[in-house]
Amino acid sequence: MELRSQRSYDFGAAPGAVFDAAGRLEDYGTWWPWLRLVSAERLATGDVWACELRPPIPYVLHLSLAFERVEVPRMVAVAVTGDLAGTSVAEVGPAEGGSRVTVTSVLRPTHPVLAALAWAGRPMARTALAWVLDTGARQFAAVALAADRG
Repeated sequence: MELRSQRSYDFGAAPGAVFDAAGRLEDYGTWWPWLRLVSAERLATGDVWACELRPPIPYVLHLSLAFERVEVPRMVAVAVTGDLAGTSVAEVGPAEGGSRVTVTSVLRPTHPVLAALAWAGRPMARTALAWVLDTGARQFAAVALAADRG
């Protein structure tokens, strides 16, 4: 089962400021308490992060994110492996009052239990993915970008 998603978010900061904030890996735990970076060095092409996500499902996701392409301040393309596999691309562009970030993901569960749960509870799996993206964007705007203004 594939989980396909395309979601857009408007931020009141220029694309460069959005990228600068996203590069502050040491702050991720403050912005996103449900995300734990096990290992991550930088937001750059070739870097590989290990992380854990605790979305509102009874399962902790273990993921590896391989940054295949990072073009500051325009886009990030990531190959995802672990409990989910697939791709995710975030494109950043100017918008009225700041920038718009569009995230396009094609993911599928790889862990057998998670795959069975996702197949049986497809709406729950889609809701969990939407929660991670929407909550992440809201928290990023409220905390990461607010710090740049204050």
